[in-house]
Amino acid sequence: MRTGIPTYRLPREALDRDIERILSLGIETRLESRIDQARLEQLTHEFDAVLAATGLQRLSSIDLGLDLGSGQNRVMQGIEFLDLARRGEMDVSGEDVVVVGGGNTAIDAARSAFRLGAAKVRIIYRRTRNEMPAIAEEVEDAIDEGIEIDFLVS
Repeated sequence: MRTGIPTYRLPREALDRDIERILSLGIETRLESRIDQARLEQLTHEFDAVLAATGLQRLSSIDLGLDLGSGQNRVMQGIEFLDLARRGEMDVSGEDVVVVGGGNTAIDAARSAFRLGAAKVRIIYRRTRNEMPAIAEEVEDAIDEGIEIDFLVS
């Protein structure tokens, strides 16, 4: 949640408070641990309940064969963009940004690009607005911020 959800949607103080509350209930966490079927079965004998939360998914390459000559990857996955933005390693100030997709990651990426000073942010989506899986209120907020959305784009 800390990596993929922008701070404007989930302030870090609120996240820290929620995590602290959960841990105060006696929840034990084991971070950065490999887990396989045998280990999972073993844990179910040690604890009343087990939750395996795998965290940030592995990104797939999106090599479109573009050589933009800048030495920078100008096309990237939304999760990667959000992580770089969170770490302060993304600069799109003054640039035009296009986000492809209609889910929450796409909306978060577009709104984050806007907050990073992009000159223009546009979302393109292959279906209608009613078919967007993103949270409707987040879509409205993006539009209110000036982010343009083109629907039925293939």
